[in-house]
Amino acid sequence: MASDADGGAVLADPGDPARSTCARYAAYMSIPDTGAAPEDGRFAPGAHTTVLRQEIIGDRDARIRRSVTVTARENRIAPVFRTTAGSSLVPCALNKIVETAVADPEVKPNAEGPDLVALLGLPR
Repeated sequence: MASDADGGAVLADPGDPARSTCARYAAYMSIPDTGAAPEDGRFAPGAHTTVLRQEIIGDRDARIRRSVTVTARENRIAPVFRTTAGSSLVPCALNKIVETAVADPEVKPNAEGPDLVALLGLPR
Protein backbone atom coordinates (compact mmCIF):
# COMPACT_ATOMS: atom_id res chain seq x y z
CA MET A 1 0.00 0.00 0.00
CA ALA A 2 1.10 3.50 -0.71
CA SER A 3 1.38 5.70 2.36
CA ASP A 4 1.05 9.44 2.75
CA ALA A 5 3.44 11.58 4.80
CA ASP A 6 1.58 10.69 8.01
CA GLY A 7 1.71 6.94 7.28
CA GLY A 8 -1.95 6.66 6.29
CA ALA A 9 -3.13 4.74 3.25
CA VAL A 10 -3.37 6.68 0.00
CA LEU A 11 -6.87 6.46 -1.46
CA ALA A 12 -7.94 6.91 -5.08
CA ASP A 13 -9.64 10.14 -6.07
CA PRO A 14 -13.47 10.08 -6.22
CA GLY A 15 -13.43 10.24 -10.05
CA ASP A 16 -10.79 7.53 -10.46
CA PRO A 17 -11.83 4.92 -13.08
CA ALA A 18 -10.76 2.15 -10.67
CA ARG A 19 -13.97 2.86 -8.75
CA SER A 20 -15.99 1.20 -11.55
CA THR A 21 -14.01 -2.06 -11.21
CA CYS A 22 -16.62 -3.80 -9.04
CA ALA A 23 -19.42 -3.18 -11.57
CA ARG A 24 -17.19 -4.30 -14.47
CA TYR A 25 -16.16 -7.45 -12.58
CA ALA A 26 -19.81 -8.23 -11.75
CA ALA A 27 -20.73 -7.94 -15.44
CA TYR A 28 -17.76 -10.15 -16.35
CA MET A 29 -18.84 -12.85 -13.88
CA SER A 30 -22.50 -12.80 -15.01
CA ILE A 31 -23.20 -15.71 -17.35
CA PRO A 32 -26.41 -16.02 -19.38
CA ASP A 33 -28.16 -19.39 -19.74
CA THR A 34 -26.52 -19.82 -23.16
CA GLY A 35 -23.15 -20.16 -21.42
CA ALA A 36 -21.68 -17.53 -23.74
CA ALA A 37 -20.09 -15.37 -21.09
CA PRO A 38 -18.82 -11.93 -22.11
CA GLU A 39 -15.08 -11.44 -22.35
CA ASP A 40 -13.26 -8.51 -20.80
CA GLY A 41 -9.56 -8.07 -21.49
CA ARG A 42 -9.17 -5.90 -18.39
CA PHE A 43 -9.19 -8.98 -16.14
CA ALA A 44 -6.13 -11.21 -16.26
CA PRO A 45 -6.56 -15.00 -16.32
CA GLY A 46 -6.43 -16.54 -12.86
CA ALA A 47 -8.23 -18.19 -9.97
CA HIS A 48 -10.70 -15.31 -9.47
CA THR A 49 -11.44 -14.73 -13.16
CA THR A 50 -11.15 -17.43 -15.83
CA VAL A 51 -10.95 -20.39 -13.45
CA LEU A 52 -13.94 -19.21 -11.38
CA ARG A 53 -15.96 -18.49 -14.53
CA GLN A 54 -15.26 -21.98 -15.85
CA GLU A 55 -16.46 -23.47 -12.56
CA ILE A 56 -19.65 -21.42 -12.83
CA ILE A 57 -20.22 -22.46 -16.46
CA GLY A 58 -19.23 -26.06 -15.75
CA ASP A 59 -20.21 -28.90 -18.02
CA ARG A 60 -23.40 -27.71 -19.66
CA ASP A 61 -26.28 -30.16 -19.81
CA ALA A 62 -28.61 -29.26 -22.69
CA ARG A 63 -31.58 -30.35 -20.57
CA ILE A 64 -30.89 -27.72 -17.90
CA ARG A 65 -30.73 -23.94 -18.30
CA ARG A 66 -28.64 -22.05 -15.79
CA SER A 67 -27.79 -18.37 -15.64
CA VAL A 68 -25.67 -16.49 -13.16
CA THR A 69 -26.23 -12.82 -12.44
CA VAL A 70 -23.64 -10.99 -10.36
CA THR A 71 -24.16 -7.43 -9.20
CA ALA A 72 -22.00 -5.06 -7.21
CA ARG A 73 -23.66 -3.82 -4.05
CA GLU A 74 -24.53 -0.26 -4.91
CA ASN A 75 -25.01 0.87 -1.32
CA ARG A 76 -21.54 -0.26 -0.27
CA ILE A 77 -18.96 2.43 -0.84
CA ALA A 78 -15.53 0.97 -0.17
CA PRO A 79 -12.29 2.88 -0.33
CA VAL A 80 -10.02 2.24 -3.31
CA PHE A 81 -6.43 1.98 -2.12
CA ARG A 82 -3.36 2.97 -4.11
CA THR A 83 -0.41 0.59 -4.11
CA THR A 84 3.22 1.64 -4.13
CA ALA A 85 3.39 0.38 -7.75
CA GLY A 86 0.69 2.89 -8.74
CA SER A 87 -2.06 0.33 -9.26
CA SER A 88 -5.22 0.03 -7.18
CA LEU A 89 -6.60 -2.41 -4.63
CA VAL A 90 -10.39 -2.41 -4.99
CA PRO A 91 -12.46 -4.29 -2.38
CA CYS A 92 -15.86 -5.37 -3.74
CA ALA A 93 -19.07 -6.64 -2.18
CA LEU A 94 -21.03 -8.70 -4.69
CA ASN A 95 -24.38 -10.48 -4.87
CA LYS A 96 -24.76 -13.63 -7.00
CA ILE A 97 -28.04 -15.12 -8.18
CA VAL A 98 -28.05 -18.54 -9.85
CA GLU A 99 -31.19 -19.48 -11.76
CA THR A 100 -31.62 -23.11 -12.84
CA ALA A 101 -34.52 -24.59 -14.78
CA VAL A 102 -35.31 -27.72 -16.75
CA ALA A 103 -35.14 -26.62 -20.40
CA ASP A 104 -37.78 -29.06 -21.67
CA PRO A 105 -40.46 -30.11 -19.15
CA GLU A 106 -41.02 -33.32 -21.13
CA VAL A 107 -37.42 -34.43 -20.62
CA LYS A 108 -36.65 -35.83 -17.19
CA PRO A 109 -32.97 -35.40 -16.32
CA ASN A 110 -31.35 -38.06 -14.21
CA ALA A 111 -30.56 -36.63 -10.83
CA GLU A 112 -28.66 -38.11 -7.96
CA GLY A 113 -28.40 -36.61 -4.53
CA PRO A 114 -31.22 -35.10 -2.51
CA ASP A 115 -30.15 -31.49 -3.12
CA LEU A 116 -30.25 -31.79 -6.91
CA VAL A 117 -33.52 -33.73 -6.83
CA ALA A 118 -35.11 -31.03 -4.66
CA LEU A 119 -33.66 -28.21 -6.77
CA LEU A 120 -35.08 -29.65 -9.97
CA GLY A 121 -38.41 -30.54 -8.36
CA LEU A 122 -38.14 -34.16 -9.44
CA PRO A 123 -40.10 -36.95 -7.79
CA ARG A 124 -38.13 -38.91 -5.23
